[in-house]
Amino acid sequence: MMGSAYIPKAPRPAGLIEIDRANLRALLKHLHREHGSWVRVARAVSYSRAVVVAFYRGEHKGNTTLARGIAKACGLSFEDAIAGKAPPRKAVAA
Repeated sequence: MMGSAYIPKAPRPAGLIEIDRANLRALLKHLHREHGSWVRVARAVSYSRAVVVAFYRGEHKGNTTLARGIAKACGLSFEDAIAGKAPPRKAVAA
């Protein structure tokens, strides 16, 4: 009997994996350029500045709540943020 060619994917771990963290750090860099300070970025993400900066530097592993805050501040869905999609561009003022 011939089996199906379909091979199920392994379930994704509940926490963030390193590629997710790298994508989220890129979004934080974007937010920092946009807002101009880590304090403003932290307010946009709804986390303390210390946690946001520690995550950006790789000193804090982060969690899905922080990831959702970063995604929301960038105008992305959680899935798009951890997948590395770019935030939507803002209209240039004339």
